[in-house]
Amino acid sequence: MRIVTQPFLVTRPVGSGSKTGITYVLRDEFTTDQTFADGAARTCEPGPGTLTIEEDVTVTGANIQIAGSVITMARPSAGQSWAGYGFFTPTGLARVNGRAVYGAISCSIIDRTQLGWRIAATLGEMEDGFQLDGGSNLSGKVNAGDVVFAGSLSASTVYHLIVVCRSSGYFYFIRGGSQYPSYSLIYVSAVSVDTPLYPALSNFNSAVASFDTLTVYDLGGAFLTDFGTATAYDATPVANDTATGTADALMEFTWTPVAAETLKLFFRRISDDETYRLDCDQVGGTIKLYSRTGAVDTELDAGKTQTWTAGTQYRIVIRYAAGVIRTFVETNTTVTLKHSVTGQTLNLSTTGCKCSGFASGANWAIFPYTWAGSGDVTTLASA
Repeated sequence: MRIVTQPFLVTRPVGSGSKTGITYVLRDEFTTDQTFADGAARTCEPGPGTLTIEEDVTVTGANIQIAGSVITMARPSAGQSWAGYGFFTPTGLARVNGRAVYGAISCSIIDRTQLGWRIAATLGEMEDGFQLDGGSNLSGKVNAGDVVFAGSLSASTVYHLIVVCRSSGYFYFIRGGSQYPSYSLIYVSAVSVDTPLYPALSNFNSAVASFDTLTVYDLGGAFLTDFGTATAYDATPVANDTATGTADALMEFTWTPVAAETLKLFFRRISDDETYRLDCDQVGGTIKLYSRTGAVDTELDAGKTQTWTAGTQYRIVIRYAAGVIRTFVETNTTVTLKHSVTGQTLNLSTTGCKCSGFASGANWAIFPYTWAGSGDVTTLASA
């Protein structure tokens, strides 16, 4: 058994001490009152960068305007279109580790608004980014696919959304409302390697009460590598490795199963008999989440299946925060939500983790879920 650590990680809370600083690539604070025609070009204030405004005449009721240093967008009444209502930068940006798109948005009616990265100089659905759903879910786009990240968004609440590039995939951060008083790491993807990228906001059917900045900036520090912000990281894990993460965390593990293996990922672990555990059974075609106490397993959100093809690589992601646990399976093209449980009480302050039951694993990482600080985009710059 080996103990996995991250010896080079700066362990101070994010947002404390001196900042490494950020470099702005695009910055629009929407300072001057303005109305727009469809296809209008806008020079960002204070800059750098330019935007293209889309307010298609086929989107009935579309109205984008700047007033009081915020953009507002009326709710359409007909002709809703991802491609027809919003704004984007027409200049492609290279994928760079730590390159982030940020926006702060409040919707009086939440019904499908996206912020993130496009892979073409046109407006449309994001390939990778956030979606504020109808029904108040917090969803995401991962490699152009849909995935539900979390629930319980509130109307007329400002949410700060940040999507940060990795060399492959993205970090997804949110802050706002009672649900997310500090920045929270909602998901980490690894499937997309697209470049160039085009930051954008597209509004399908929400009433956007305010959107007060669109910013692209380059973070330094630990964001310059894919796993630099992890509390614990092992590029080549072996069975029965252990690690210490944080009580609330996001764990990822890349697994290439062989026939009849059952990968076991333990978190909030005191021992193998006092723990949460995710079992990925290759031959059984299942993925099962357990709470185990007193050497007795209790299956949570039972009945989940998953095809584990021997020799094929899968990435398993577990996010656990307070009493909520969600699990995801990512292939080289898609992400699927598997488990969603609430009300958990076992070992909430426990930080132990373990992996076992596999021959071929890679990139076992445990990232902190909560990031200190409630400031603007510069909060993450001190990671």
